[in-house]
Amino acid sequence: MLKRLCLFLLFSFTFAAVSDYNVVWTEVSDSISDSMPIGNGITGLNVWPLPSKSAVLFYISSVDAWDENANLLKLGLVEVTFSPNPFGFGGNFVNQTLDLSTGTFNLYIGGHSLSDYTLFVRVWVDTNSNTVTFSAQSRVSSVLFEATVSLNVWRVKEQPLFSGWRGWYCHDWTMYPDVILQNVSPPFDANTVVWYHRNDPHNVDFFNVSMHDQGLGSISDTVWNPLKGRTFGGAIIANGFKKVNSTAMTSTKQNNFSVKVYLHTSQTSTINDWLTQLHNLITTVNSFEDDRRLKVHQDQWTAFWARSFIEIHEPQGSNDTSAFIVSQQYAIWRYLQAIQGRGAFPVKFNGLIFVAENDIPIDYRQWGGANWWQNLRLPYYNMLNAGDLDLMKSLFDYYKNMLDMALKRTEIYFKHSGAFWPETQQIFGIYYPSDYGCSRSGFPVGIPQTRWNRYNFQGGLDLSLLILDHWTYGQDNVTFLNYLPIITSVIDFYANHWTATDQKGKIIFYPSQAIETWQCVTYPPVESDCVTNDLPDIAGLYSVLQKLLALPSEFSTPQQRTQWTTLLGKLPAVPSQESNGATYLVAGDKLPSGQGNVENPELYAVHPYRLYGVGKPDIDVAIESYKRRIHKCNVGWCQDLMNAAFLGLADEATSQVIERAKTAPAKGYRFPGFMPAFQDSQPSADHLSNMNTALSLMLLQPLDDKQNKIVLFPAWPCKQWDVTFKLHGPRSTTITGVLSNGRLRGLEVDPPERRQDIIFAGCV
Repeated sequence: MLKRLCLFLLFSFTFAAVSDYNVVWTEVSDSISDSMPIGNGITGLNVWPLPSKSAVLFYISSVDAWDENANLLKLGLVEVTFSPNPFGFGGNFVNQTLDLSTGTFNLYIGGHSLSDYTLFVRVWVDTNSNTVTFSAQSRVSSVLFEATVSLNVWRVKEQPLFSGWRGWYCHDWTMYPDVILQNVSPPFDANTVVWYHRNDPHNVDFFNVSMHDQGLGSISDTVWNPLKGRTFGGAIIANGFKKVNSTAMTSTKQNNFSVKVYLHTSQTSTINDWLTQLHNLITTVNSFEDDRRLKVHQDQWTAFWARSFIEIHEPQGSNDTSAFIVSQQYAIWRYLQAIQGRGAFPVKFNGLIFVAENDIPIDYRQWGGANWWQNLRLPYYNMLNAGDLDLMKSLFDYYKNMLDMALKRTEIYFKHSGAFWPETQQIFGIYYPSDYGCSRSGFPVGIPQTRWNRYNFQGGLDLSLLILDHWTYGQDNVTFLNYLPIITSVIDFYANHWTATDQKGKIIFYPSQAIETWQCVTYPPVESDCVTNDLPDIAGLYSVLQKLLALPSEFSTPQQRTQWTTLLGKLPAVPSQESNGATYLVAGDKLPSGQGNVENPELYAVHPYRLYGVGKPDIDVAIESYKRRIHKCNVGWCQDLMNAAFLGLADEATSQVIERAKTAPAKGYRFPGFMPAFQDSQPSADHLSNMNTALSLMLLQPLDDKQNKIVLFPAWPCKQWDVTFKLHGPRSTTITGVLSNGRLRGLEVDPPERRQDIIFAGCV
């Protein structure tokens, strides 16, 4: 039973510092497996020490470094070596720390302790510029070192695509080399190392050829092309260093070192335009003292961590470490989302930007550069309760850039209006080449050859709900109106795509499919072995249309509201069945004989579409459906734990969250946030994204009613875990609370007038 709590306590909150969750190693393995991630949302580094080479190294990545073949590449490897070797100098002490509170990599080496080290190394990526700052300082000023800074690039000649990718691309594409400036000329200083990779359509025109292959050649010159002229690279400048060749520089003996790597990505008409932009970046960054930049950087990280948190404790006297492990993994994954979530492209689901392994090419990732909506979406759900609404914009901007192409594609493929996006797509929105088909005999334009996603359009509804939730939480009208055309275009697609109706005037969704699990076996489809009225599309339409119609009237036109009302009235019932007196959801009204994947599409009515949940009608129907689900899974993109949280199944949600948090890192990695591939490529974005989403939903859920009420503790293990939290809810509401020994010890709601809209499902 949901309750309102009339007594709100005033108290002084005491929180653990996020630094309590720092990752600290006092032994290193002399391997890339010891790499730690840092970044600023666009540029990311894998940083690690290599004692045998007297060096500290870092791979440079960017969310925007897409090459001519639409693959996401590393920018390079920087190696800083010291002489004499500081590892073991005056003692064998090592302390390698990822400081979450400031987003910095800190390394103390030599000597015997943190108060008696030999050399301190700090690496950070400026939150306000794509600049890496590497500094090293001797504790004792009389202890001097020489240093060499080297840039390593491996794309030095033309080469074919990796063998694991070739079958997916339908053509034998070529990977082109990077360029290192051999003779750096003004305005760059002569001791600057400059390098770049530039996409030249005269070499590889992947975009236009792919558009032509999919029947879209007539519009390729009129829509967003993120590859043309894209150039990424940077410059290295080190105080007191002198270049010895085009990729290396050395210092004299010093006790203090400062190295900066300036990174830049843009699409330009000429390489000279890009070089000018790079030099302007250098000039701007160098106009500020490093200490001032670091202070601003640290302040911004402090503000990020103050925005929200979840800190869990076992009851007093317990020796169980599960609560700490879950709290640490929650903080680590939120950090990982932040350091790669501010670019022009969303978080890469398959490997993040932190792929760094010894036994595969550094630019390789399973599934290549394409995006899968099933996976791509997962980091963005937990950003709502965390209040990280700014990080969600990279996903929305990405789809807004593709909208014009999606609208024109619908006209070409289906001769009606609206927009859709396939489940598997290249970064500019068209089908993944091998899914659309390389030899397409018997398939008309617009019908993909793969049956796995031939009629899978519901991702547009999922995206639409995220945009609507973003507005509901943040109440940012300007931002919402910028993204609203995505939603209206998706709904317009659905209003025009299925035109057949039954005797009651309800739309017949045929042919359709229920995610990848229930597919139409043949093409052309045969009704007896295909899907009719799939649940994900129907549930998604109910959810999105109801929220659209609840918007302020000034956000839409009368014609749009008429379309939405008409479509809502023509929707068939959410598919369900009865057995032995119990009603439960099913994936569709008609399903084929066999399954293709291991999802539970019937539970999309719970997550992501929230038609059922704590405090909502008929939750017993959804709980029965959860109990009957065919595929039970708690790894990667599987969403059992979110469903359990939404349905108030506290014990089940808790055990699954703990299981995920205790998952060992992927093979070849030591950092606890780098998860195994499971269904994707390691490090996986899916596994901990879902853990964070479920954990926050165990504490706070939207009721999705007219008042945008908030449900607290809908699935929290009240007796098992104490918790201090600060989370966000609809209507720009922030809730801070303390639960101890199963009792609510304090609660603050901002703004205060929202207190009346807080509903308690448990723990009171």
